[in-house]
Amino acid sequence: MLAAQGLTVAAAAALTAVAALGVTFLAILPLRGELVLALDPSDPEATRMLGGFVLYLVGSALLGTALGTLARGPAAGLVAGVVLVFLLEQIVVLLGASWLVAALPGWAGRLAVASDAGAAQNAAQAGVGITPWLGLGVMAVWVVVLFLVAAVRLRRSSI
Repeated sequence: MLAAQGLTVAAAAALTAVAALGVTFLAILPLRGELVLALDPSDPEATRMLGGFVLYLVGSALLGTALGTLARGPAAGLVAGVVLVFLLEQIVVLLGASWLVAALPGWAGRLAVASDAGAAQNAAQAGVGITPWLGLGVMAVWVVVLFLVAAVRLRRSSI
């Protein structure tokens, strides 16, 4: 049941992300001449950023699903997700362990949405050599581990 829930959430998140990209593209189409932004689909960096956006949103949705399952409720799962993705990152930096942010799913996953220069700058500020794809890998590890823990918890509590 947890696997089916994960697949459903992943599909819904991917469709939502692609729809958001499409609507955004259509919304800025009339302003295209005034914008300095140029989106070239043949550019590997632009393709990675757009694909990274979709994968980041899918990963965030799956992370929330796993946390909600572990917490046995959407409210507690939401609080745990906000703490894990946003608050913990700020606390780690305040404590002076900026290198540790690379192990957190929110920071690492957001590298996939950044430009190559922005991702390199963020990694350098944290003092780590992590690339956008490795950042998504860190997020994927968090998702897999949390889903495994949630599956174990569901199995033990339902017996």
